[in-house]
Amino acid sequence: MFRFVNRLDAPTSGLICIAYSPKMAGMVGKAFQNRATQKYYQAVVWGHVDDSTIFDESRNPCLNFFSHLNVDSSWYSQICSKVGDMEYVIRFAIGDIVFEWPEGRKQRIMAPNFVPECWRPRMAETKVTVLRHGYLEGSPASLILLQPHSGRRHQLRLHCALGLRGHPIAGDLIYSRIYSLEKSVVQKDYALPRLMLHAYSLHIELFPKPPFVKGVKKQERVNRSHPKPVKLNFKSDKDFLFGCHWVDHRVFYQIRTVDGNMVTVKKSA
Repeated sequence: MFRFVNRLDAPTSGLICIAYSPKMAGMVGKAFQNRATQKYYQAVVWGHVDDSTIFDESRNPCLNFFSHLNVDSSWYSQICSKVGDMEYVIRFAIGDIVFEWPEGRKQRIMAPNFVPECWRPRMAETKVTVLRHGYLEGSPASLILLQPHSGRRHQLRLHCALGLRGHPIAGDLIYSRIYSLEKSVVQKDYALPRLMLHAYSLHIELFPKPPFVKGVKKQERVNRSHPKPVKLNFKSDKDFLFGCHWVDHRVFYQIRTVDGNMVTVKKSA
């Protein structure tokens, strides 16, 4: 009997962790709970992401549906910081809201904590590395690597659309429509076969229980044995751009795996 240890949003493709025994499910579940895991996602977002767009104070994705909140442009500079060449960290709290679309349909989605109706907002953090600039279905787009440091619902989708200042994930029929700065992009989202978000790599560090020794207390067994952690590394070999027309324009980084750890290597222009 198998158990799903983690889950993906319905439109997200890629790796998912399944345990084939209750014992393994418990160990892996604790690893996720104790944040002894690293997850990496690949995504394609609309537009060429760089400093000129992320830190452009004239770009305000909230004007479409949240203009009444008067979000100051300085808020964006507080939630996104540059940590390297084409590398950024996005950090702001998100929570649930019941959003009403112009046509009257209501939907439960995630929103930043400045929205008054936001329920139980919790801090979320994501590292973004821009891998390539290119063109998806003829429109400017960027291939990025996402490393979430927390696990909130729709975190990556909201962080890209709002934290990257109007660069939503291609094919996102919710947050692209809300935060996109170009109306033509929303129309192209419906033409894509899926959400362009892919769970690319998963690293899990398991800490096995110390061996049982009769008459020896648990803490003493831990101190004596010091069981080494077991490192499990998984990587998706699927080309998630398959079925879409992507053309490279400029390559900044390429991905490779070294000793089970995900690294990004600068590529010469």
